[in-house]
Amino acid sequence: MKVLKAIIALMLFTLICVSSVGASEIQTINPGSATVAANTGIFAIGSVGNVGVGQTAGATLYVNNAWNPRFGDTYIDVTWDPSVAEYVSTEIKLSSNTTGAEGGAGHVRIALGDFRNGYPTGSYPIATINLKALKAGTTPLTVSIDHVRYWSSDLTTFTDITSSARALSGTFSTGALSGAVLDPGYAYEIGSVQSGAWQTYTMDVRSSDDYDILALVYNQANDFDLYISNPQTGAVYTSATTPYSTENGLTYIWAVSTIKPGKYLVSIHSTSGTGNFAFIHFYNRQPTQRAAA
Repeated sequence: MKVLKAIIALMLFTLICVSSVGASEIQTINPGSATVAANTGIFAIGSVGNVGVGQTAGATLYVNNAWNPRFGDTYIDVTWDPSVAEYVSTEIKLSSNTTGAEGGAGHVRIALGDFRNGYPTGSYPIATINLKALKAGTTPLTVSIDHVRYWSSDLTTFTDITSSARALSGTFSTGALSGAVLDPGYAYEIGSVQSGAWQTYTMDVRSSDDYDILALVYNQANDFDLYISNPQTGAVYTSATTPYSTENGLTYIWAVSTIKPGKYLVSIHSTSGTGNFAFIHFYNRQPTQRAAA
């Protein structure tokens, strides 16, 4: 279950990274909570869909890290199919002593450097990469990490921590993204619920699975319950009401079951507190066999 918890935390961060068209100015870093293990980090880019041919849309690159000491510089590369999207520009979101972006056909490199102070732990945007759709189609936005380092106080030596960093890629598409599918074997919904209220979704299971794990992640300050039920009769098929664990300010609850094909009602109930959540369905089938209604 420890592995699953790490996967869910990784997924939660990815959900937060889903981008919309638009951009903002360089800003003061106001990080959210880190959802990664100590002294590790993730660089992830949000996916962008429904971009009209000839239109420009921005995909935002994020970092989620718990490095101590703070990381001081990095090069992050993003590549894509140049026949589908054309590089327009990059807007750096961080103000530090050395930043830059060098882009061209099918690629851009983001360079960050705050060698003396380092970058804070937590999750926050690094840059928005603006791409123009050249034709109807879809291309991966592949993220790779050249290096991540932190520096000595006198700036004479550095320590390479690249091996503790992971990359998460995204998608740029002129069509709709399959929003309920994060990766083969995963489906999700994100939302918020008021204290004492309910939030519901329909889950459409189209194939028999060997197993299903139904998980909910939410802020540790709240108390949420998860129920999977028959939408016609209201009969509860399975539920999760007892936290499995808490970590980095987040609570994890889940139920393990085997769900037959059919439509199910997913209900999230807040018994205490108002807040956001991520509902995640982890299963062993390909995403083409699954849809979210």
